[in-house]
Amino acid sequence: MGANAPVGDSVTYLFYERGWRGVNIEPVSQWFEMLAEVRPDDINLNAAIADSADSLTLYDVPDTGLATADPAIAARHRLEGRTVLERKVPAYTLNAVCARHAPAVIQFLKIDVEGAEASVLRSIDLDRYRPQVILVEATLPNSTTVSYAEWEPLITGKRYDFVYFDGLNRFYAAQECAGLKAAFSAPPNVLDDFMQYREVMHRQAIERLQAQLDAERRVEAPRNSSRWTFPCWSHWPGRTAGRMVTLASCCRSARPETGAPATGADGTSHLAPSAGSGQADRAGSGAPAPAGSGLSAAHL
Repeated sequence: MGANAPVGDSVTYLFYERGWRGVNIEPVSQWFEMLAEVRPDDINLNAAIADSADSLTLYDVPDTGLATADPAIAARHRLEGRTVLERKVPAYTLNAVCARHAPAVIQFLKIDVEGAEASVLRSIDLDRYRPQVILVEATLPNSTTVSYAEWEPLITGKRYDFVYFDGLNRFYAAQECAGLKAAFSAPPNVLDDFMQYREVMHRQAIERLQAQLDAERRVEAPRNSSRWTFPCWSHWPGRTAGRMVTLASCCRSARPETGAPATGADGTSHLAPSAGSGQADRAGSGAPAPAGSGLSAAHL
């Protein structure tokens, strides 16, 4: 009851991931639509649970899990500055839901209804329908103040034993399932090697980003390899490449026989370099190319 979000802060999503299926009851349309999309193999009901009404007034606090049927709790939310919207929503008894949808064995029942726990528990016949484990949120909304005195006898008076409190929820085990008590003898601890849901989500996000980065690197690697393995003038910046082409053209047009004197425009003579000499005049400057560059007018 009060399923809220299908994944975040859900105590049943792990069951869903492992193949379990159940009934999610959520009166707020925003959350119901998400449940229907993310958990389509569950039975999702857009309704509230009450002990005597076909409909009830729901006080919704948008974008939170604080919707309540309790006007006193709604008033407190308003005093805290929250937006509270009143809506009429359909309501069923839990007996009616179980009669239509429950399997022969109900293994887990979670009640999170922000102050309406007693009404929900009065709507189910726990002599007829026997969830093996019942979990009920047991503090006032957004506080550590416990609030189970009114409704706990409705459970323990039906052959259920209180077995565990996690600081927010109280757990009860059916007495005919005595073997379940041992599972609640210690809280989740370091020896269980468990992770919080948020940590799991962060790790999955990191893995997705790492996979994307690896894929991009694999695409870039062949490009980088072909770009630099066989250097050529076209890979030089445009201005430099253009100057080198001009130099090559000038050298070819002015080149005499190897070792023969060449006459410049000013009437002076000099020797043209031999092929492979590793020296070349820079156009118009008379400065030699860097030694060991392997470039010469003959090569160009």
